[in-house]
Amino acid sequence: MFHKLLIANRGEIALRIIRTCRELGIRTVIAHSTADAQSLPVRMADESICVGPDDARGRYLNIAGIISAAVVTDSEAIHPGYGFLAENPAFAEICRACGLTFVGPSPEAIRLMGDKAQARVIAKQAGVPVVPGSELPLKHESEAGDIFIDPFNRGRLLDTAGCAELLSEMTSGKEELQAEHLESVSNKRILARILLNLLGIYQAGDPRRALATIERLLLINPNYAPHVRLRGMLLASVGDQTGAIAELERYLMLVPEAEDFDAIKEQIQSIHLNRARLN
Repeated sequence: MFHKLLIANRGEIALRIIRTCRELGIRTVIAHSTADAQSLPVRMADESICVGPDDARGRYLNIAGIISAAVVTDSEAIHPGYGFLAENPAFAEICRACGLTFVGPSPEAIRLMGDKAQARVIAKQAGVPVVPGSELPLKHESEAGDIFIDPFNRGRLLDTAGCAELLSEMTSGKEELQAEHLESVSNKRILARILLNLLGIYQAGDPRRALATIERLLLINPNYAPHVRLRGMLLASVGDQTGAIAELERYLMLVPEAEDFDAIKEQIQSIHLNRARLN
């Protein structure tokens, strides 16, 4: 154990380090900028040393100044707190080279964990669970996919394919999902996001599957006007004119001041005319 430690941080972080060192019988020296000269950590530390003018961020990142302050005050260790120099492997290496204890991970560990893709690989090799994702860094955001929490099993994450599989499990081959089944979902917002994600996929090329998806959304919230309107549109696109009229009229009842009120009324009249011609 060392007897004197220099703190290269400020505010409540520094206060917590001072308090812990006091409990351990370690003297503290706080390095500070002129901006923090009257701060509580400076008053509470056993010693203080100014490392530069009124530039808090620049002073606490000044490696040469921090190391010099530790040497001048005969400190045996440097505690960087968190932020600032805490995750700087070069700083940890310089402390080691100068015979100072860096209170934190080794430079090698900081460097390995600082690369998130590499850290993921190391975690997997060590048997640490990691969330689903790409093995290598993505070159473009278009390579990324949506990930959702399974609302029935909060420990499982789903990609788009998994969402589709979940829908199949939920319906169990039936045409409609039972409302009672949905009552068991702990987070209906998550389920709604899954369904909306699939809706965007289906709507472009498969209106019937889009319709099935929007109907599941309506089981979560039967009177959500945008979904009611969309269901009416989709019913019209698959040839169910009676259902389309009923749903679009229900939308107008739900939102009597809707900006598209006149447009929806015209669409309803158009569907009536088409049905009359077919009959």
